[in-house]
Amino acid sequence: MADNYKLPGSSYEEFVKIIKAYSTGKLGSPMSLETLAQTTGMDKTIANRNNGFLVQLSLISEGNKKAPTQEGIDLGRAYSLKIDDQVMSLWRTIIEKDEFLTRMLSAIKIRNGMEKTSFINHILYSSGNGNNNNSRAGASTIIEIYKVAGLVQEADGKSWLV
Repeated sequence: MADNYKLPGSSYEEFVKIIKAYSTGKLGSPMSLETLAQTTGMDKTIANRNNGFLVQLSLISEGNKKAPTQEGIDLGRAYSLKIDDQVMSLWRTIIEKDEFLTRMLSAIKIRNGMEKTSFINHILYSSGNGNNNNSRAGASTIIEIYKVAGLVQEADGKSWLV
């Protein structure tokens, strides 16, 4: 893989807070990192390490100040309003459009399930990211996204396609 795939840089819970914060903005209206940090109550560095992944998924725009896209606003509001069916549906659509995320699902299918640790290591290796705490948290966040989307379930320490 020529380019590294940017993984989320924090836990699933922190990642969801960031999506919710971006969804409080108006479509196309940029939000500074300072505003994002204030809205989430997180340090700027934590919020910033997730922006690459959000840009790749077209949930926010590129640039110094990031603006939420319609899909990003919809996802954040679905989380805020606890509309689980909509969160599931939106994630499925986002995953289908992303080649890397689709390939990671194929890896589970080919192997007829994977141990969680093996799946995290596979995501890290395939993404080209180093094996550090932030990257491992990001790989775990991707697994949580798959679970929320209803595409993967965990049983007996393994991840399985639903």
